[in-house]
Amino acid sequence: MSISWIHPARGRAVGSLTADYAFSVTHHAAGKNAPHQGCIRISVGTMKALRWIAGDRVVIGFSDDDKDIFIKRVQNGGFSLSPIGGKKMIGKTVACTVKSSRLAFKHTGAATQSDYVALDDGSVMFSVKVAA
Repeated sequence: MSISWIHPARGRAVGSLTADYAFSVTHHAAGKNAPHQGCIRISVGTMKALRWIAGDRVVIGFSDDDKDIFIKRVQNGGFSLSPIGGKKMIGKTVACTVKSSRLAFKHTGAATQSDYVALDDGSVMFSVKVAA
């Protein structure tokens, strides 16, 4: 299986996330003449479990069939995990989001705490459970 990694253009934090979900995948309108943006929200419990903090940098990847989403923390480049709640939260373990017009999801929905897998290379893999 190969992973197609997506690198950032620009993003910003928005909204909140319930404690029931580890990850939430949605689409948002970016503005009047701007394209829609894909958004991945990460709950505070998941951030704690993965030992990630607001401001960490990640790259996003998709499996060949676009069913699985991968997130990997990187030292340089990548998207910044933007805190939900403002810049005063940088460096803290809080709920975060990654949002970009470069992210296009075939399905939107959520993954629960038991739905994601931390891989040996530091990547996290999850599949979105589409709401019925």
